[in-house]
Amino acid sequence: MKQGIFKSKPREAYEYNINRAFLGIFAVIIGLVFLINNLNIYPLRIDFSVLWPLFIVFVGLSLFKKKNIISTTVGSIITIICVSLFFYSVALYATNTVDVVYQNNITPIVVSKDINLEKAEIELDVGPGEINVYGIDSDNLIEGRLMTSMMRSEVGQSINGPVQKVNISLQGKNEMARGADLKNQFNIGIDKKVPLDFVLNSGGSNNNIDLSEIRAENIKISTGASNLSLKLGDNVDSSVTIEAGASSVNISLPETTGVQIKIESGFSSQELPGFSLVGDNVYQSLDYNSKDKKINIDITMGMASLKVDWFSPLVKKEISPI
Repeated sequence: MKQGIFKSKPREAYEYNINRAFLGIFAVIIGLVFLINNLNIYPLRIDFSVLWPLFIVFVGLSLFKKKNIISTTVGSIITIICVSLFFYSVALYATNTVDVVYQNNITPIVVSKDINLEKAEIELDVGPGEINVYGIDSDNLIEGRLMTSMMRSEVGQSINGPVQKVNISLQGKNEMARGADLKNQFNIGIDKKVPLDFVLNSGGSNNNIDLSEIRAENIKISTGASNLSLKLGDNVDSSVTIEAGASSVNISLPETTGVQIKIESGFSSQELPGFSLVGDNVYQSLDYNSKDKKINIDITMGMASLKVDWFSPLVKKEISPI
């Protein structure tokens, strides 16, 4: 009587199948999570910008030769770690979704004028989002509001004789919840009648700064990877300092002023119509010396673009508080 011969699989094939099983299970789980998310069965939040390195790891694992128990064990451990990180990331973003819904609010911001006010110093420290600054006619120094998904505002002020100093800072982070239009929008109206120094520190934001009707004498703006749209006026002589990283900078200037621009830049593009080079990286408008009001601008840029245009103050764009 012939007996059947049982042939066992080589150890290498067995070890390889174990590791393939881990990869296959993880791929199925990821697919199910994405399907649940896309069908809105449960509001999971998945951010590819955070998770994409995991896919590189698994491509490397698929090319990894499994010839012994050590390599199989190492591959399995790496797979388990990646699975754990994936679910930790999903859980973390699910928690953030709850916070977004809870913290979504509209906060009014009002700063009254000091009785001895002759000049103001206003500083804004903001993070990601949209920043809108404009002039208003008001009995208050500042009127505005913050529409936010995750951030909160803090207002601090001090009085030094006739000078009122105000600092408004936004703290937190910008988050977007699935299926919701949540963002950080910061609208600030500043009284037109008060002479002031204006400071803006921002990063990762879209800055629309209209100072054309504001008596801003000293202006300092520092932006990181942001867009800056700055409109200046002819109410007073102004000194402007701009520090921009990887940014797009657009400056609108009143035709009634003489303007000088000094530029220090790395790799940047520049459009300066109506200016001529008068010194080392110094440009002046053609009628700079004959104008009563003057604007002097110092710009330090990294990889940025600078574009300048002119407008007539007789036809000013109206910006109403939102």
